[in-house]
Amino acid sequence: MEAERTRDLVGAFVAATEGEDGALAAALAELDGEGRKNLLGVLGRFDLKNKGQLDVEQRHQVSRVLKRLHRFDNLSLEWLNKVLDYLDLNANAKLEAAEVDLTLEVLEHFARAESDNATLSARELRMLYATLRQLDQNDNRVLDAHEKRALLEALQDPQGFIAGEKAHNPLYAEILAEHY
Repeated sequence: MEAERTRDLVGAFVAATEGEDGALAAALAELDGEGRKNLLGVLGRFDLKNKGQLDVEQRHQVSRVLKRLHRFDNLSLEWLNKVLDYLDLNANAKLEAAEVDLTLEVLEHFARAESDNATLSARELRMLYATLRQLDQNDNRVLDAHEKRALLEALQDPQGFIAGEKAHNPLYAEILAEHY
């Protein structure tokens, strides 16, 4: 059943996206089974009515989020799903409009964590995830209102905030030690 749902939602998204953004559709069509499963996790967050199909607006929102990725590969999609877990503020596995806006804002700021481009590498997604974990003071895997507020305030100076995270967030040590 899950394999069928994956094939249906992912296949329908890729097919519909072909006419809207051929390059994105082509890149996503190349995903292996694990990548498609991770893509399903992303797509499912936008399927607000659990129809198994996204409308034009929902596809546009997904595309905006996916275009923030430097690569459309399994690793990036896996880390994006982990980040989206935190940005799903009501923990209902769906991203409502305000959560999509927050997601895009956060992704935009972190896209410059280690580069001057508008996309996030898998490493930058891992850094973002480490930041969100550190902000999650009660360890409930969701940003509560005060944790969200702290994130938004910190992102007023994204470079300073990220520099502080690199210096003081113990979860960054492993990420920064790895060479990509």
